[in-house]
Amino acid sequence: MASNYVPEPIQRWSAGTESESSIGEKFGDKDVESGRQARAFPIRVLAWPIIVIVMQFTLLMLTVGLFGHVRARGQVPLPFATAVFFRDEHQVATYVVTFLSTILSTFSGFLLSQAIRVAMVVHLSHQPIQISALQSMIKLAGKSLIMNGRDLRWTACAAIVFLAAMEQTASWNTLFTPTTITLDVPMVGAEVDIANPSLLAQFNNLYLNEIRGTLNTTVTAVTNTAGTTNALSATGYSTIFNFGSEAYDATTGGILPVNMVFDAPAGSPPPVSIYPQYFNTRNTEALPPLVTDLNVTMVQQGLTAAVSCAAQNLNAQTDPSVTPRQAPAQVTIAGRAKRAHGRVAKLSFTGNVLIIAGCQRPNSTTDYTIVIYPFGIYRDMGSIVCRVSPQIVNVTTTYTPRLISTVFNNSATPIPINGDVTFAVLDMLTQVIGLGQSESSNVIGDAIMNIFSDQVYGDLQYTDLWEQYFLGALGFISTAIKTQLAVPKTGVFAPNGLPESMSKAIRGTATVATIGWQYTVEGGLLLIPSIFIALLSIAVASYAIFEALRVRVETRAAFDPCDPIALMAAASAGGMEHAFVGLGANEVEAGKEKRIRLGRTRSGREGLVESMD
Repeated sequence: MASNYVPEPIQRWSAGTESESSIGEKFGDKDVESGRQARAFPIRVLAWPIIVIVMQFTLLMLTVGLFGHVRARGQVPLPFATAVFFRDEHQVATYVVTFLSTILSTFSGFLLSQAIRVAMVVHLSHQPIQISALQSMIKLAGKSLIMNGRDLRWTACAAIVFLAAMEQTASWNTLFTPTTITLDVPMVGAEVDIANPSLLAQFNNLYLNEIRGTLNTTVTAVTNTAGTTNALSATGYSTIFNFGSEAYDATTGGILPVNMVFDAPAGSPPPVSIYPQYFNTRNTEALPPLVTDLNVTMVQQGLTAAVSCAAQNLNAQTDPSVTPRQAPAQVTIAGRAKRAHGRVAKLSFTGNVLIIAGCQRPNSTTDYTIVIYPFGIYRDMGSIVCRVSPQIVNVTTTYTPRLISTVFNNSATPIPINGDVTFAVLDMLTQVIGLGQSESSNVIGDAIMNIFSDQVYGDLQYTDLWEQYFLGALGFISTAIKTQLAVPKTGVFAPNGLPESMSKAIRGTATVATIGWQYTVEGGLLLIPSIFIALLSIAVASYAIFEALRVRVETRAAFDPCDPIALMAAASAGGMEHAFVGLGANEVEAGKEKRIRLGRTRSGREGLVESMD
């Protein structure tokens, strides 16, 4: 049996609409007092919006503050203990960050739901709303998708909120998770300057009387290794050259390796250095608390050469002229050996001889010609003429924990080189070459032939290999000479080492890896979901406060439209019995167009009532 009850129209409560006596007649003195309290200040309805605004503003400041701090500094290393934790306990650290991000994401989503709930209550308390709109608001508060083809605005709004809420955990996780970052720390130091006028003034005397004899007994064999290592590297092999407890990538580049001294804890023993104290290369800015990796790049003074080798048939009429002679030899060991001038003589039991002779070019103190003339098994090389001009150049040197690599700046103008320095490096080279020939074969020739036959790429000629050999050998000779000049205990300037006036300042950068945060534009974009939810919550809560203060209505702060039981209780008051005429799809859709609000039925119960406005 259908009810004939029709709820009375609900009138908006506002100052001046009805007198307090008329309101008292409808709802009683208790309701009049309730309305008076609502007009005075709707404290209960303001509580949750204020909480939402304060909490979301706190989360927003946390997000923007941390990101802004990282953006301002560019890179922020973690404290030592925290960095060690993230390095050694990576899985646990990831879990902690993810757990914290999930808590913040869930809490932020809860605040948004509360803001929407209170806004719905305020709105329903003084203004009717369509049932379909109420349905969409409830889904929006639950951060659910809305499939409403009739009103795409609600669908789009819900999709945006759904995606933003879903991405909040990832957004917070991106903000809090530290990564491996690299910091650039300036470095300064000093090295031997072989272009220094004070040093050059006495260099020839130092070389002939001190350096030459020492190197002849210590590094001549190593020089040949330096040349063949660089030649082998040119064919495609990965090669390492070891000298003086240092490992070089193919060649030394003619540098003096630096002695790096970094910040040490208070009370630590002084660093051990084979060089004078002022040679130490130091950092000018503090290192991060934890260093997981460190590479240093310095711009140093190196030595290379302009080397050009070409195959050339040589005889007495060519330039240079070569007149080899082969004849049985009788050797008498007696008296003192004398150095031959103008010719090179070798003793061989097999005839497998590789003659390598060098001489200074006319009218030049820095250009040399080296002639390679083969016999026996080395004939396939052919005779080769090389033009060699040593050069002082700036070298970019990279120091890693395992290797030193050098890169020449080909675009830079070479530093003028002194003739005495050129003589020294070429003199050492010719001595090494001379020692390479034995009675049965030539060590250097054997090495070059083996490299030629065992190439990775297979496109280098003998001339190319000789060029690389000379570059590697000359670079190492420069390193050996600089070491003798710099080392205080056993060098030529013992016991104090090279005077500081004969050195030059060098600069570089230490690339330090640590754990921390680093600013990126992409990182800022990934924070958009968290910022959006916070701003949306603040906007909705602000609307609820504004409306409650503006209209000063009596509100039901405890009512939760998102709670099915509370919604059923509000609907059971009897004010919506004519909103839906049936449970069919058409009847339900038609009922959604009805407008409802919170109010009292004729029986005096509070609940949802259909508005006749």
